[in-house]
Amino acid sequence: MKKDELYKFQQALYEVGNSLTSTEQELVFNERIIPFYSGKAESISLADLAEVIGIPLVQVAAIESQIHDKIKELVRQETLTPQEVGVEPALTKLVKFKLKSDGYSSAWGGSSRFLDISCGACGQELFMYQKDAPGNLFKFFVPRIVAPPEMIEKVRNLGGKALTCPNPQCNTLLAMPTTIVGDDRLAMRIVGPVRNKLNQKGLYPVPIEIT
Repeated sequence: MKKDELYKFQQALYEVGNSLTSTEQELVFNERIIPFYSGKAESISLADLAEVIGIPLVQVAAIESQIHDKIKELVRQETLTPQEVGVEPALTKLVKFKLKSDGYSSAWGGSSRFLDISCGACGQELFMYQKDAPGNLFKFFVPRIVAPPEMIEKVRNLGGKALTCPNPQCNTLLAMPTTIVGDDRLAMRIVGPVRNKLNQKGLYPVPIEIT
C-alpha cells in the first residue's frame, strides 16, 4: 500500500474508531480491524473472539464487515478530517485488566473490584482504580491505579503536591497526599468532588498509536 493510501486508511481508522458505540464493536475493532490495517499478521480468530465476547460467530463477522465497509467508504468519499502527519490520534483501545491478587487484596476477603474514577465537578475521566476494602471511597492508594498510563505517571510524580483535575477549564482540587498507619504505600485522601462507578468487566480505554 502506498504511503498516501496508508495515510488515508489510518485517518479512516481514527474516525471510525472514535464513532463506535458498543463494547462488541470496540473489541472487534481492537482485536481484528487494527491488526489488519496495521499490517500485523497475527490477530485473534473470529471464532475465538466470538467466544470472548459471548455472542454468535455470525454476529461478530457482521460487525467486522460493517466496520470494514465504513472505513472503505470514508476512503472512497475522501471526506476525512484533515490532520497533520505526526499528530497523535485521539484513538483508544479497550484493554481488559485483571484484579491484582496479593496480600492487600486477600486481607479484605476477596472484596476487590474496579472503579472508574472521575472529577465530580466537570465529569473528566481520571483513572480506573482497584479498591480492595469494602465500603465507600475516601482515599486511594497510588499503586492501585490501573490505567491509563499517563495518569499513573502523573499521580506518582506529584511529589507531595495535591491532585487537581487535568481538565484545564476545571482544575478542581481533588485529593491530597496522606499517610496511612501500618501501610507504607503512597496514598491520596479525597478532599474534592470525586465520583466513582463500578467497572464490572475491567475494561478501560487506553491510548494507542498506529505506526
